Amino acid sequence: MVAAARSQLVAIAGSLRRDSLNRRVVEAAAECAPDGIEVCVYRGLGELPPGASGGRWGTRLAQAAVRQALFATEALLVTGPALYLAQTDAPFDSSGRLADEAARSALRQILQALAQIMRTRA
Repeated sequence: MVAAARSQLVAIAGSLRRDSLNRRVVEAAAECAPDGIEVCVYRGLGELPPGASGGRWGTRLAQAAVRQALFATEALLVTGPALYLAQTDAPFDSSGRLADEAARSALRQILQALAQIMRTRA
């Protein structure tokens, strides 16, 4: 019997704020990923690319550099589907863990959809 291939996803929170909703959802994705899917959270966005700064052009230059790196490595970039939460703090417990089971289930379904996209495009 052949073992099913394991899908590996890299998740990047678009915000550098420690308590951002994006960051909490990315961390939750890593925690509740279904069997066969590994979510690796990239936490080095603040250091990439060198020279990125706030202001009118800093963000645009940083985004362009990240896109160039993804293109050069032939990475498959998928920006959706997305998890939408009606109340941003309600689904999380006091430790920041996604505690709402409906939201966790929806997140697992999104991860499965992303893994399927990867398999069909690879």
